[in-house]
Amino acid sequence: AKYLTDQITLAYKPDEDHLKKSYPYSFLMEVTYRLTENSLDIWAQIQNHAARPMPHTLGWHPYFRVSDLTQVSDSGFESISG
Repeated sequence: AKYLTDQITLAYKPDEDHLKKSYPYSFLMEVTYRLTENSLDIWAQIQNHAARPMPHTLGWHPYFRVSDLTQVSDSGFESISG
């Protein structure tokens, strides 16, 4: 993992033997989390190391424990199209 005072990047490269059994593609996935004054920014990058196209998808499932839901808001999803 690489880190700065406001940012961390985590990398995941599965064991090749495990991949052959469950997902026959070699890849590297990096996820970067950055805290700003008003937000948490998250980026993901997947590098396909296989010799053929690699099907994949990402899903975010954040869970934040809060004591007062009236003080919570979300934003930044307006530009996402389905």
